[in-house]
Amino acid sequence: MKSILRPLEELAALTGFLTVIPTGSHSIEKAAGGLYWAPIIGLLLGLIAILPYYTPLPIQAAAVLALILLYGLTGLLHLDGYADFCDTLGSGLTGSDALRVLKDPRKGAKAIGCTAILIVSIYGILESLARVYPVLIAVSTAGAYESLYATALLGRPPGYRGLGSMFIEEARGRLAYNVVVVALTSGVIYVAWGPAALAGYTASLAVSLASSAYSAWKAHRVLGMVNGDVIGFSLEVSRLLALLSALLVVYL
Repeated sequence: MKSILRPLEELAALTGFLTVIPTGSHSIEKAAGGLYWAPIIGLLLGLIAILPYYTPLPIQAAAVLALILLYGLTGLLHLDGYADFCDTLGSGLTGSDALRVLKDPRKGAKAIGCTAILIVSIYGILESLARVYPVLIAVSTAGAYESLYATALLGRPPGYRGLGSMFIEEARGRLAYNVVVVALTSGVIYVAWGPAALAGYTASLAVSLASSAYSAWKAHRVLGMVNGDVIGFSLEVSRLLALLSALLVVYL
């Protein structure tokens, strides 16, 4: 029975770790072991985020609320890592010098600028998608969240013990689980919303995997490893590209 319930316990733990949704589970070990569930959590967050579009609010106000929900439900967990790695990349440094920039709690102009560009771009795409098919926001968020697992799987763990190393180490033995979750997510999307939504999910999944591969490669060159900040960076870049790919599916 324990082996049957373990995946559900890992799902609850990962949901509690990645979001502010209370699940009653606070085990970091189970959250790390359950990273393969990331697309399902992304779909859940995306579905909650699009709720404002089904209210009488003007489309611009609904897009603002959707943006707030997407980031507020995660407690801005990944945005900090995105900003930190942007600073690191902007510094042009490598190795231990780059790591010092990454760990510096202060944010430089490059981090602030990259974050502003990211938020404005995502808002614009959220508004555009809402005018044609809001469900694409939810399915592309599911695709983007696959980058959490993919980046951890491709990443070389840091030499120090931390959250990033835990997630990376656990990801190595859970590929089969992740494949099942990706397929399950595809099935749910197809049954619930049809082939157009599935096409949006597939496109977002493809660009997220490419983004994950690039993020891991770049981190290896600059830092010599992948940590939690890099995984957060990968998600934010994947989120933007996934939403953009879903928008392209609508217009192409």
